[in-house]
Amino acid sequence: MTLGGYIQALLINLFIVFGIWTLFRKEMIFGKAGDFLDAKLPVWISKPTFACPSCMASVWGTTFFFLSRLYELLPIWTWPLHCLCLCGLTTLVMFLDHE
Repeated sequence: MTLGGYIQALLINLFIVFGIWTLFRKEMIFGKAGDFLDAKLPVWISKPTFACPSCMASVWGTTFFFLSRLYELLPIWTWPLHCLCLCGLTTLVMFLDHE
């Protein structure tokens, strides 16, 4: 896999994370479900699944890495690096979007 191909995969994963996060925000389609789950689930479950884009990099980065079969194109040791890069990228986007 080329660097350009990997950056493309990383950006697709970034859009997936922000898409899921946006769907669970207030006034969105899963907003009420997000409020309900946020009240019922512990923080260590809600943040990595739908409530915090930087935290979501661990769960959704892992899911994307294995479902997109990146492990066949890259060595398995790059999986934690993928999650770390995704976390950094989501944090950067959050800082750029911060008002």
